[in-house]
Amino acid sequence: MDLRGKVLVHTTHAGTQGLVNASLADEVLTGAFVNISAVCRYLKARVPAQVSLVRMGHEARERCAEDDLYAECLGKLLRDQPAPLAEVRDRLKKAPAARKFFDPACDWAPRDDFDYCTEVDRFDFVLRLKRLPGEPFELERLSVPVA
Repeated sequence: MDLRGKVLVHTTHAGTQGLVNASLADEVLTGAFVNISAVCRYLKARVPAQVSLVRMGHEARERCAEDDLYAECLGKLLRDQPAPLAEVRDRLKKAPAARKFFDPACDWAPRDDFDYCTEVDRFDFVLRLKRLPGEPFELERLSVPVA
């Protein structure tokens, strides 16, 4: 579908709740394996006194393996420790949330989606929540200098 010149709204149940409810945070970023190194470089450049990782989990109700693995990896990268990034895809294949991508009966969850979401460092930018009084929230793309 050609979306040029059109407005596209993409929402996730848990992720959207997390963004909207982080109203007291100084700055809110989204994070995923597809941009984990960019998020790390951005945070290191900003030198915040504290970084809070809010893992929304499954339907914002229960923990999930993919959020826990991301938190583990980002924490290690921020401390300049080796992170198991090369293992992400294999480890997440075993996660309960991944079953649907490998189940032919779940035609609404294509296998390609799993591959796209587990492609570590596919993107070299971060998405930051932009909040302006009286305006709807939006995510803005920020380039991150290579370290």
